[in-house]
Amino acid sequence: MKNEYTFGSSGEHEVKLSLKKPLKTTEEFFIDCDRLTEVNLVNLTSEKISTTAKMFYNCVNLEKVDFTNYDANELTNISSMFYNCSSISSVDLSKFNGYNLKDISYLFYNCANLSTINFNSFYTRFVTNMSYLFYNCETLGELNLNFVTNNAQDMSHMFHGCYNLSNMSQSFNTRNALYMNNMFDGCENLLSLDLDNFATDNIVNMSYMFNDCKSLEDLNFSMTNLSNVEDMSFMFSNCEKIQDIQLFNFTTNNLTNMSHMFNNCSDLINLNISYFSTNNVQDMSYLLYNCKNLTYIDFSSFDTSNVNNYENIFEGLPDKGTFVYDPNLLSENISNLIPENWEKKN
Repeated sequence: MKNEYTFGSSGEHEVKLSLKKPLKTTEEFFIDCDRLTEVNLVNLTSEKISTTAKMFYNCVNLEKVDFTNYDANELTNISSMFYNCSSISSVDLSKFNGYNLKDISYLFYNCANLSTINFNSFYTRFVTNMSYLFYNCETLGELNLNFVTNNAQDMSHMFHGCYNLSNMSQSFNTRNALYMNNMFDGCENLLSLDLDNFATDNIVNMSYMFNDCKSLEDLNFSMTNLSNVEDMSFMFSNCEKIQDIQLFNFTTNNLTNMSHMFNNCSDLINLNISYFSTNNVQDMSYLLYNCKNLTYIDFSSFDTSNVNNYENIFEGLPDKGTFVYDPNLLSENISNLIPENWEKKN
């Protein structure tokens, strides 16, 4: 619900608010104020405000917001608050410590110049939606997060397009997560990730999760139960530096799409996915496309009886290697595509 103080399309460069009348919402307050550069909220009566969704939406020239005395105890929704604020470089959300926050999706969407965020005391225990949180924050080089994520259901596109992000301090508890597709997509300079607390029991979509993570060298998964995951397409696509991916003891009974899963993992040497349950998979096209250094593949439990798309599944593999498979499970149409000079083991 919008309110009577909305400044949409204002021509003001600077606004200082000292409204004494308690507000319940500042949703879309400054939407499309494309000339606005600075907002001072020091004297704003904010203790009753429950939503700041789209508050600075599309304020493309906004550079500074002062939240010094902000009271965020009643806030539940701050989604898209700084959406497309492409000029802002620093944001202090240390006052956003209320216990009712549930939606922080799209919060910094396309804040391309954002380099510093103060999340001290930022309370996320009850947040359910974190999707697109830092989407295309291409200047961010480091993130120190202490987010509690155990109630988050949607984490899709969370760090998508954070091209310069190289270091991240955050342990993810994901026991209620459903969507992780594109979560780290395009994090080209990310060097490492802590996945020790990843709980994957409820996840449905992991497609493009690490797509274009071109600097990642190592990924060790402690997760084992992927029984609800349906889509892993492009999951590790263009992870050019990874040499070994450990995917042991996975349960993937509902998996249907593995298209381009390891596409262009050009440094990958060893791949053991013998624990995968693939009896429901329909698409394996480009699965190992251009894995030009991959010399050992273990498909020993791969059941391809329902696969109807296997286009270029092994295209671009090196001339020699070792391929382990069960001829009773791997269809003849697919086994015939194994490179001619590879050693085949049953």
